[in-house]
Amino acid sequence: MAKYKKYIFIAASVLAGACLLLFISPLFSLEVAETGGYTLGLDIKPEVGHYATLELKAINAENIQFPKGTAELQWGKSPLARERFDIYIDNISHSYYVPLGENAYWQGSENIEALSLSLPQVEGVEYQLENIMLSRRAFPPLDSYINSYFKYLWRIDGINRFLVPSYMLLAFTALAVIIYISAFKKLGLNPVVPISLMILTLFSAYFFIAQIYTARSYYISYEHHIEQRDFSNTYHGFYDLRKFISWIDQELPDGENLAVLVRGEPVYIMSEMAYNLYPRGIRFINISQKTHSEIMDELVDSGKTGHSHIIIFSPEDRVESFRLNRLGSYTEEAGFIYRFTE
Repeated sequence: MAKYKKYIFIAASVLAGACLLLFISPLFSLEVAETGGYTLGLDIKPEVGHYATLELKAINAENIQFPKGTAELQWGKSPLARERFDIYIDNISHSYYVPLGENAYWQGSENIEALSLSLPQVEGVEYQLENIMLSRRAFPPLDSYINSYFKYLWRIDGINRFLVPSYMLLAFTALAVIIYISAFKKLGLNPVVPISLMILTLFSAYFFIAQIYTARSYYISYEHHIEQRDFSNTYHGFYDLRKFISWIDQELPDGENLAVLVRGEPVYIMSEMAYNLYPRGIRFINISQKTHSEIMDELVDSGKTGHSHIIIFSPEDRVESFRLNRLGSYTEEAGFIYRFTE
């Protein structure tokens, strides 16, 4: 009899784990609306279980130094009523998952009448949009509730969609094993390790595929430099420029314009900062082969036009002057905000 109880418990645990998947992933969803254009007409009440999927190909036709960009879905007139997500510029069609329901401003809206897609406009980059679909999770989205809480608590833009489900499945597996050992006092084969490896392998496949796409997009953008073995010019910026831009947005007062010291014309940096810091006005100052006095003249001109906050990427680009007051830094080594004073 005890043997059958073990089998019943194992079967019940597997069934419970399968049921858990329904609440932590969009295995079953209901389509709300779909369009082949850039604007999706709606008339709905927002829910946490809402999410959008997009079929999009971004083509880097001229090998522009723009490996990836930030796209945006907006559903209201407020600049806060939007959800941003990364897109890869790698000439491959991607299906992008955008958890709109986890956004606090989506949840706080009274009614959603339209959903519009905005893409970074960079000369030499073309887009092919197949469709935009808004769906609703058929079961209560436990993972989205957890993500919403942590996004609000830590003020972060996004959490990988596979992170929370992976940990929830691992926690459920560990709990089931503990109950099994407590009830039957023995365990012939410990399933925690193989099941954990299976879960982590399954959900980490997304990270692996995403990194392949990222590598391809960077190769397309910097193909000439890579072939010439000019690796010092294959990438300009932080490992995660978007986090740095988000930090700038939080540190600067609303409505304050800024100037950014750059070397050359790094399309990726310029496009991402202009797009993500909008509606702030940004002036990019090319400091390549310029003397200290020439850079100061540029900063004086920027101050006269209201671009009084200065963004400097690296210590090598810093300009020593009593008229520059340091306000903060992203890390100890790089990413500085200064204020120019008359």
